[in-house]
Amino acid sequence: MNSFQANPDLFLQLIGQSIEDDLYKKFQKEFESPIYSRENFVETSPKTYDYDVLYKEKGIYLTILNNEVASIKFYLSPNPVCTVYNEKIMYGLSSVVDETQATRKFDFTKKGNYNPNRLVSEYAKENVTIAFDSMTGEILYVEVENI
Repeated sequence: MNSFQANPDLFLQLIGQSIEDDLYKKFQKEFESPIYSRENFVETSPKTYDYDVLYKEKGIYLTILNNEVASIKFYLSPNPVCTVYNEKIMYGLSSVVDETQATRKFDFTKKGNYNPNRLVSEYAKENVTIAFDSMTGEILYVEVENI
């Protein structure tokens, strides 16, 4: 069985690792699928990433800063694209957690949603952000950042 899918905690170990590291190379080999990448030309201060990498068929999105993994985002909906975290994510979350459970049971706090046209409710706890569809309440993604 594939090591990352058998042990999802390996994904968390990727954060902060160099793209030259053996663990990152193992990840790339295991998730062989078309890779979509783009460079970040937006000048922000501080810069949040140099480029991003999307494993579209697997529902996994990475941002790279200074040749290190800065964040990993797992797209869980619609039709669970990323099946890695079907049972548990972190902090006891799973892909079937709803918005109410995230705030009450798991103590996530709501992040500011400054775009009224955006139909996503985001919640954060430490270095983890989870997002829910505002209309259905379904979990959309989980993002873990290097803080």
